[in-house]
This record gives sequence, C-alpha cells and structure tokens, in this order.
Amino acid sequence: MPMESHDLHKREINAFDVLFDHTKFPPFHHFVGRDWELAEIRKHLHAVNRIVILQGISGIGKSQIALAKSRAVDRTTVTPEDEYGAIFWLDASSERRLMSSFLGIASRLCDNHHSFNHLQEIVEEGNAAAAVDAVKRWLSLNMNDRWLLVYDGYNIQEDAFGLQPRTFDLQAFLPQVLQGDIIVTTNNPDVELTGQSIRVQRLTDVHQCVKILSLISQRPTAMEDPEAYKLADELGGMPCALDSAGRYLSSNESSISYSDYLKLYREKWQQSQTFIGAPKRPAFITWEIALTQIRQENEEAFELAISWVFFDHQDLWRELLLPVSEFGDSTGVTGLEDVHSFNEGMRTLCRPE
Repeated sequence: MPMESHDLHKREINAFDVLFDHTKFPPFHHFVGRDWELAEIRKHLHAVNRIVILQGISGIGKSQIALAKSRAVDRTTVTPEDEYGAIFWLDASSERRLMSSFLGIASRLCDNHHSFNHLQEIVEEGNAAAAVDAVKRWLSLNMNDRWLLVYDGYNIQEDAFGLQPRTFDLQAFLPQVLQGDIIVTTNNPDVELTGQSIRVQRLTDVHQCVKILSLISQRPTAMEDPEAYKLADELGGMPCALDSAGRYLSSNESSISYSDYLKLYREKWQQSQTFIGAPKRPAFITWEIALTQIRQENEEAFELAISWVFFDHQDLWRELLLPVSEFGDSTGVTGLEDVHSFNEGMRTLCRPE
C-alpha cells in the first residue's frame, strides 16, 4: 500500500477513537491470577462471533476479569488485535441503568468528536432511548471495528415477591453490525445470547488467595503466615470475600490477626445457620462482619450503608435521605437529620484504605 494511502487509512480508523476515561469504570486494583480466563477471552473474541459471556455466581470475580481485559493489565501480552480505539463499560443490571449508560456513551462521543451535533442534542435532552439508537448506529459504521463493549451485571432479577426470575432483552441493546468485541457478565447460566460462554470458577490456588489478602490488608507478611492460608482456605477462593476480609483487616491492622478474623468468621457462619433462608456464601458473611463493625463505630454510618443499596453506586447526597414533607408523615433515614451526622457517617464509610 502506498504511504499516502496507508496514512489516509490510518486516519480514517483513528477517527473513531474515544479517549479512555478510567472514571467511567468500576474500581480496579489488586488483580491476581485468572490467566486461563483472560486467554480464553482473547481466543474467543478473535473468533467469528466476537461475543464472550462470563458466567458465574455473584462475587466470583467476573467484573474484575472483564476490567482486566478492558484495561490490559499486562501490557507485555497485548497484541495488535487486543488494542481498542474505544472501550465502553455499561451497567446492565437493569434496563434503566443500561439506557443511562448509553446516554453516557453519547456524551463521551460528543466530547471526543465535536462534529456530532445530533448527539449533543440527544445528550442535552437526556433522551436515553434516542441515545441507544444513535450509539448503536455509530458502532455499526463502516470501518468502526476497534471497540470493546462490556455489559456488566446482566443478572437474574426476582420479581416483587421473589418468585419469577426475570431479565430484560439484552439483544435489543447490541449493535446491528457486530464488528467490535463484546463481553457480558452474568449470574444467569441460561442467558439467551449467541456467544461463547466461559464459566468463571473460584480461585483454586491458595497462594493467589493469600496474595489478595496480603495486598488488600496491606500486610506483606501474610505470604509466610500459616493463619493467613487457613483463612484463605476458609473463604473458599471467593475473590469478593477475600477483598472484604482484607479491607476489614486493613482497618484493624494493630488489633486483629488472621486467626482472630477466622474465629470471628466461623462464629458469624454458625449464627447464620439459625436463620432459615439466610445467605451462607462467604461474601455475605464477610459483609456482615464489616457491617457489624460499622454499626459499632457509628450508627449513622450503618444507616447510610443500608440506605446506599437502594441508590446508584456513584453518588449519595444528604438530600436523598431526608423526609419528603409533602407526603405527610414520611420519614427519612434515622439520625441523619443534621449535616454533621451525615458527614460523620460518610467519613466512616469513605475513609481511605
């Protein structure tokens, strides 16, 4: 190919590039292992279909694996086929949040390509439905084939009575022309999508589990501590549980050992057996331990943590939790009526590691 033609072709391809914005992605740190899963993702994305579905129970690490792929953790293994001009992370936990994610993509396209006047109008109006259609058309444009979409959290959802599992149709949110790469994370083993499924399992290498504990708890001696290996084994290779335990140990560095935490974990596990239907996965037990500590430190922080599950994970401001006077006797979150209580609660929850 003549030099002039090559340069023109390269400019045409780069015209679709969108700057990587780490603030649009979930937190990512202390990633350990998962070499097989990453190799499988790479292999199947390079195949004809170009859709990979990461399946596994909640807390198993599906999102972190997708993040590792999208952020190219080990740059030494990145090939030209792995390089993307645009990477987008979409919250697929509900149809409303997915549509909001598309609106966010439309906004990023406007920021990176000022000629998209029609998209600017859609963004300013907050028209999520129009944003879905517009972004799908952009993804299907000729030569726009260097993008990666991650649909995160396309999970089974219970109805109001916890009876009928339900999901919305994700197919309606996929581009018409499949010329980039797509990763879907889900806890649904029967998701109806045409793609290659990869079953994400627990971590089986106890050394990797202890390394996660060591990194997050900020205790480098963990790799030589037999009690750390016992705790890692008890948590069953669940990355989410290892993360939660590590954070608890980090915040109690001088007062609790790995053996102390293991004893506390086993006590909580035994208590959970007395409640019919209570979750008994390691992650739920470690979360309960963390919530108990938060409540002991600051009741307002505990109330905030409980309330937070009903809101988006990005922002929580005090006015959301105040009583709505026009609805009569409706009440807000107990203990958060004044700014000081709210700030103290948030300080407890958001303190640096």
